[in-house]
Amino acid sequence: MAPSDTPPHQRCVLAQRGYNCGVTFRRSYRGSHFLSQIVTADLGNKLGYVSMPPDHRIAHQLKIRSIQHELPIAAQILDVIENKVFVIEQAAGVLLWEIEDGLPSLAFVEEKLNSFVSSMQRVGLVHGDIRPWNIFYDKANDSVKVIDWGFSFFIGDQLEPKTLGHLQARGHDVSNLARVDRVDVERTLRVLDGKLSYEAAWRHGPNEIEWRPKWAKREIG
Repeated sequence: MAPSDTPPHQRCVLAQRGYNCGVTFRRSYRGSHFLSQIVTADLGNKLGYVSMPPDHRIAHQLKIRSIQHELPIAAQILDVIENKVFVIEQAAGVLLWEIEDGLPSLAFVEEKLNSFVSSMQRVGLVHGDIRPWNIFYDKANDSVKVIDWGFSFFIGDQLEPKTLGHLQARGHDVSNLARVDRVDVERTLRVLDGKLSYEAAWRHGPNEIEWRPKWAKREIG
């Protein structure tokens, strides 16, 4: 991956901090037509995805970073550069949504996710997007990691229209925001167990995710 493939601002500030960086393009989800640009930064044993949040989200991300020691299975913000560029820990393993066979047991996933939600509730944080394509499972270490803080918020925050629209489109009761993650965990477990399709769980349109693992329940009709 040539350095010139990296956006100029990212390339500059990452290099100043000693990072090697690169860019790949991949489908948002397997089988999808939507491409995502993935920027990675490597500094010795620190490897992560690079994120450049919009200005109005910087304070929120810094607040998450200040309490992330309370969130043991969450993707960590490893570094902050110029209060703008974030290096987010690269999760080991495979996304649950990409596992063809050999899913971890439901009891294991339930225990890990419930522990994760409890840790967030203690600090007043809501992830807002706990779904099988935001959960990594590392079989070698029998561990789980939750990624993606894009729709997260702290209880008491004034919700951005983007976040509010996301929650409403996914069928959440926005009058009870403290329940959002618990509901998503319950839905995730039912989807993994084949008792609920992801369309029914999160109201996805037919073109948002075109590929599903063979264990996923198909919507009928």
